[in-house]
Amino acid sequence: MRLITQKKGWDDKLKAGMLKPLLKLVFSIQKNLTYFRNYNYQDAQPAIYALWHAHQCCIFGLKKETIAKTNVLVSRSTDGDVIAYGAEYLGFKTIRGSANRHILNKGGVSSAMDMVKALENGENIAVMVDGPNGPAKEVKKGIIWMAKHTGFPIIPMTWYSADKSLITIPTWDKLRFPIGPTRILNLYAEPIYVPKDATEEDEKNIKEYLKNVLLQLDEQAPEKFKEVWDKKK
Repeated sequence: MRLITQKKGWDDKLKAGMLKPLLKLVFSIQKNLTYFRNYNYQDAQPAIYALWHAHQCCIFGLKKETIAKTNVLVSRSTDGDVIAYGAEYLGFKTIRGSANRHILNKGGVSSAMDMVKALENGENIAVMVDGPNGPAKEVKKGIIWMAKHTGFPIIPMTWYSADKSLITIPTWDKLRFPIGPTRILNLYAEPIYVPKDATEEDEKNIKEYLKNVLLQLDEQAPEKFKEVWDKKK
């Protein structure tokens, strides 16, 4: 999510400082106006939650006890400072870096080790698989590496609302965010495991499979939303 202009330096830090209290105010109001329900909730823990960058706010629909032990991977950018602040305000932990950066690149080692440590400690990881800069809805390989080297499952997830109050923000990823009373349905797919002996070709196929699963969740969402919310009336 690009909340701030691309110009770097002190101006960005100033804008981030101004946005943090605004974000806290919005979240403090909106969390009482957003009503989550789950479809096919997966409670395998520890787990690696996989979601599109546009749907990053769907993690707020996880169960309260799950939120408390879920680490959100957030970029080290100034925009990331704002996102991390909002996530921590809502009870998540954060890891700064990128699962999509090669493990040997600058910043890749520390964030990868932090994610491994969190998983080994029984905590979860939430990864925006096409972030932080896109292209949108193209899975990057970092999450596959993480699942392969830890043995823990990837759980694809998305969200949907038929309410017009779930708005689309004109960012590169077309971020969704609820404004006002909003009924939300979170959808989950079955866990995906990456074998430790997976070949490069296997990893490529699993990455494509994960993409297709996330796209299928998006396609199923309108029907499931109607099914779940109509049933609950």
